[in-house]
Amino acid sequence: MASSSPFGCNPKKSVFGAKPVLDKQAAPEPVVLLVDKSQVITAMIPYNSKNAPLVRAHMHEHIQHEGRKVFIFRAANGWTNIGLDSTAENPKLTCEPITTLKTAWAAFAACPHVGKLTIRWKGEDKELKYEDIDGMEGMFDPLPEGTPDSSGPSMDKKTDAEYLMDKLIVIEKKVEALDIKYAHLVDMMERFTKNDEGGQIIPTTPVTTSKEGVKRKQRGESSN
Repeated sequence: MASSSPFGCNPKKSVFGAKPVLDKQAAPEPVVLLVDKSQVITAMIPYNSKNAPLVRAHMHEHIQHEGRKVFIFRAANGWTNIGLDSTAENPKLTCEPITTLKTAWAAFAACPHVGKLTIRWKGEDKELKYEDIDGMEGMFDPLPEGTPDSSGPSMDKKTDAEYLMDKLIVIEKKVEALDIKYAHLVDMMERFTKNDEGGQIIPTTPVTTSKEGVKRKQRGESSN
């Protein structure tokens, strides 16, 4: 098998046995960023062509927000910024529309497999450019009240490590509360079962651990 050229072309012999003929590289293909008033941005990229997997790979690598992919594929609506856990009753986005458009434009413009790049409002034929993006601010319909603009960890801009730390803090607080209840139960049991000969309760002294700061009680020893 012939080795690959450093330029991505494999030489082939012509039918006449003359000088080799090179495979032609697929021509760059157009990409449209379709904008909906609902804040949904659809990336209309090549499909089922030689360039399609190359454009998809470039999109996944370079079009991200908070370290996560912006465009997610669904058979119903293609590549959009609709969050994975979005529903009709509670729509969520991976990234707000203005940032999505700017990030996508910069990435697609730098992709050698993308040709003409345009932005277009859904239902309109007018072609827009990068310079028109800022003018779209305030033209979108708001998401339902109380719904954040993005989904998953990006909603509150927390990393996975920060989420785990929050969970750990909650668990530690629950453990601390259980420790306090346990110490109280032990104290009550000692008061009812550990009386001296005169019927008096042997005094107890509080002990505080350096780690949890939870007050525990240790039974005192009587002196002879």
